[in-house]
Amino acid sequence: MRGNRKAFGIIRVPTEEEERERAFSRQRQQLVRERQRLQAMGRSLLSSHGIYVTGRWWKGATWKQIRDEAPDWVIERLEVFIRLITPVEAEEKSLTEAIEEAGREVKIPKGVGPLSFEVLRREVGDWSRFNNRRQVSSYTGLCPREHSSGGKRRGGSINKSGNPRVRAMLVEMVWRMMRWQPNYHALRKWAPVLQNPKASAAARKKAVVAVARQLAVDLWRLFTDQTTAENLGLTYLPEAA
Repeated sequence: MRGNRKAFGIIRVPTEEEERERAFSRQRQQLVRERQRLQAMGRSLLSSHGIYVTGRWWKGATWKQIRDEAPDWVIERLEVFIRLITPVEAEEKSLTEAIEEAGREVKIPKGVGPLSFEVLRREVGDWSRFNNRRQVSSYTGLCPREHSSGGKRRGGSINKSGNPRVRAMLVEMVWRMMRWQPNYHALRKWAPVLQNPKASAAARKKAVVAVARQLAVDLWRLFTDQTTAENLGLTYLPEAA
């Protein structure tokens, strides 16, 4: 059956509205990837001629620099990429603005971001689909693998068995919330690692994953009225209050 989703041993069929909203935000992601692909091909052509650029090289001062330094025939090849990028970028911008606008209609914690939240909401579909925190965590794919040997158990890397889009949005939210939600209880718990300049990259990554996993559970609790933002140490955007 089209649109089936399998999780926790149960087949869940999204509603037509959920499928429509999800397809909308996923199409935006496809356009982002296509724009990035074309962008990378242009960078590759430039690097083969000793010109190294970052970002949207076809705009502003970067494009002016390229026109000054690159051979005419390279400019001609790059203009082909620009003609392909331009309509893709326009459609990407249109979808992004529409998703952000929908995200602003919901009262969300400060720092979460309307775009990230709305993409997450559309992927989840219905927060009440989960019966407990374990189901939420499993859906994110942020649960650590366990290795057992000689009666001992130790955690490994995350299993990544859940929804990759949800995982990406949660991690993105955590990095943003480190600035805007310092009192969030999960961030306070991991502050000794996240705020330690001597902490290794691996340790910081582990902490961010742990906070992201907890954030998913807390958003589920928040949007199913099991708790309040105040209890979680979260504040709302002023304009959404």
